[in-house]
Amino acid sequence: IDDLDIKKAIRSKQSFTSRRPLENSDAEILVAGEPVKYGNKVIGTVLVEQATNNILTEKNRIIEKTVDITLIVFLLGGFVLIAFASRLSGRIRKLAAQTENAIGPDGRIKDTFKASGVQDELGDLSRWFAGMLKRLKEYNTYQEKMADNLEHEIRTPIAGISASLANLEKKIAPDDIEVQNHFSGMKNNIKRIESMMTGIREAASLEDALKKDEKTDFDLKEALVVWVRDDYKQTFPENKFVLEFPEESIPFHGDPIRIRQMLDKLIENGVDFSAVDKPVTIRLNKENQQARISIINEGPELPGELQEQIFDSMVSIRRKSDKKSHLGLGLYVARQIAEFHGGSIRAK
Repeated sequence: IDDLDIKKAIRSKQSFTSRRPLENSDAEILVAGEPVKYGNKVIGTVLVEQATNNILTEKNRIIEKTVDITLIVFLLGGFVLIAFASRLSGRIRKLAAQTENAIGPDGRIKDTFKASGVQDELGDLSRWFAGMLKRLKEYNTYQEKMADNLEHEIRTPIAGISASLANLEKKIAPDDIEVQNHFSGMKNNIKRIESMMTGIREAASLEDALKKDEKTDFDLKEALVVWVRDDYKQTFPENKFVLEFPEESIPFHGDPIRIRQMLDKLIENGVDFSAVDKPVTIRLNKENQQARISIINEGPELPGELQEQIFDSMVSIRRKSDKKSHLGLGLYVARQIAEFHGGSIRAK
């Protein structure tokens, strides 16, 4: 014990503590003193000293343990947050993919969206999307049936009007040119309405009809030669057709009636937008295991933004002054038939 501690202990008549540093060390010496009394007289002092090395060691150990626990807590918290964020982003991506796939390229609602059963905000959003798509699908179905019902309901009175006009026409004097012209105009308008109704019915029922069609094997080149020779050249006598095809036959597996229907729409479109003195070229070739038919005509340039849209339903770029009735369904029908045969269609 240091002499100063002894002297301090002798002079002190009360308990005391003190510290003193150790040289070349962070530790200290703790000194505690307690007087020893006999009656009211202090006869001595008990001194105890202890180095703080063990205390520093315990302090460092506690700090290290606290740091380790803190790091573990942060790591666990980070892992939980990452896992939660990954699960959340995964559910959002799944919801986005389901929503995108719920609408087909033709704008129809498909039965592919499955509502989530999780009881949280994303689950509520998924169920809201499911309800919205269900209502849209019901509305689409209503529109499709309405077109079919409308066509059926209109044809009946049109047939009656046509029959009445035919009976009235028999009673008109042949030399009454003015009345004859009026009747001719009415009959032409009725034919336009019937053509429009046929187009609506054809487009509305095409998808269901294609499902029932059976594909057969036939020579596409031979069929195309016959169609151009016996039909298109007769139907459009003012236009010139050029047919280009390879020497070998082109076997094809499909529905020839539907292929013919598709070509009817495409060639009619090509003729309508082609100058009379310019030929319409029908080119057939084989690429790998696929047949390629190109309808080429010279006419007004097709706007770039419409090169894909013209194959959608009810899209038409014809002039309002055109005497023919066009609802924008012809190329839509052509696309449906092309896709039914595993192909595609485009314009440029």
